[in-house]
Amino acid sequence: MILKEDERRLKSVFSRSILVLLISFLILSFAIPAQAFNLSNWYCCLKHPLGFELEYVNGYVVAQQIRVEGAHIAVVGDDIGLVKDQVSWLSKLDIAYDSMVELTAGEPVVQAASDKKITILEDPSVHGAAYAGNPIRIDPAFFRSQIEGSWNAYGDPSFAFIHEMGHDFHWDFPGFHFNEGGGATNEAFANFILIYAYEKLNPENIVLDRVYDGVADLETNFYLTRANTYLSGERSFEKIKWNNDAFTGLLILLKNKYGWGIFQKAFAMHRNLLGTSQISYQSLDQFTDIKKVNLFVFMLSEAAGEDLSPQFEEWGFRIVPTSTILTTSLNPSSIAANTYSNLTITGRLSRVDTGLGLEGRIVSFSCFNGTIGSTVTDENGSYTFKWTNVSLANGSYTVTASFTGDSLHEPSSKAQTVSVIEKPPPPSLPTVPGFPPEAVLIGITLAVGAIVFMRKKTRLPELWSV
Repeated sequence: MILKEDERRLKSVFSRSILVLLISFLILSFAIPAQAFNLSNWYCCLKHPLGFELEYVNGYVVAQQIRVEGAHIAVVGDDIGLVKDQVSWLSKLDIAYDSMVELTAGEPVVQAASDKKITILEDPSVHGAAYAGNPIRIDPAFFRSQIEGSWNAYGDPSFAFIHEMGHDFHWDFPGFHFNEGGGATNEAFANFILIYAYEKLNPENIVLDRVYDGVADLETNFYLTRANTYLSGERSFEKIKWNNDAFTGLLILLKNKYGWGIFQKAFAMHRNLLGTSQISYQSLDQFTDIKKVNLFVFMLSEAAGEDLSPQFEEWGFRIVPTSTILTTSLNPSSIAANTYSNLTITGRLSRVDTGLGLEGRIVSFSCFNGTIGSTVTDENGSYTFKWTNVSLANGSYTVTASFTGDSLHEPSSKAQTVSVIEKPPPPSLPTVPGFPPEAVLIGITLAVGAIVFMRKKTRLPELWSV
């Protein structure tokens, strides 16, 4: 039997137990990785089972933070209130995003979110750093330093934020990731994409290791200085792949000589390659650095209309030619012997690794161990050659199409056989003993004419009335 006093104690203990359970549940909700709740890895807003509004970021459920949004960029954090002129700040980040779209020929695909925005998040689980992705995760103390030390003080929307955005765009180009055995070239590409954004933003000041007087000062006195230091010493790919600032400087040297257009075209070529069924993202990502360097230099060379491999070799890059394939077809595949005929030879020259056609390459044709002509491939690597007034004796002949190769591509050739068939003799004329064949043919012709005339007699009765 339970006394009333005992009942009160039990109720008190029960209430306290429930309270402890609720508090424990809340603590676990904030601390346990969200994978335990089978949630997505993307940033999103969730409703907690107990009704509290929660934010879920990077696998962890955290307390709700302030969220502000521009056209392309969303920022989530506890320190948004520190930002002076939030509208202007977000518009600058949006301009940086639009600039990167322009340079890389499209919006980010790998890091795309359902809302089509890149989110910048203050993440307490990050310490002293910022990490690319979507969301871009930043240590809150670092976030505050960027707002107060860059934007509020100098009108620079933040090198760190724009740099991480550059990573999110560069993620779409596995052929330009030189990371075999480690390296820092991804940082170089993110910074190079950042430079384009800063040229569009054109801020008076950019805050990095010091306050730079705009993007020209940053390019010249930070990146190009480091590139020149690298060029003054030992040059090798192993060295440059770990020196991201010097690598960025080398890309700036190319930009200053050829313009941004060659990089826009190279990014577009890479993006279009992945848009076809020729090769997958995963396959391209598994290329060795040597193959990726070849692809990068090839795409830049195609965009520049000039072979850039000597420049990269001078900088210490190792250029190894890649395999090519040449297809050939003859039309017609057979001709008559000892008569003048025309042959059309068609085909395509392409890279084996990606299937990309090689434009502007010379394809030569030979037969009888001698050259019969040449032609130039078009923008798809295709070619057409017309071999006219061909007169050959009866037999089979080998016609060979050849590409001699270049600094980026190995040579290749393809042979096809044309059959030359003896022309059958004309039919013999009828013969009559004592008459030449020509006279017999004339007689037959006159006889046929007479028969035709007789059949028309009903239409010409006057000829028979006499």
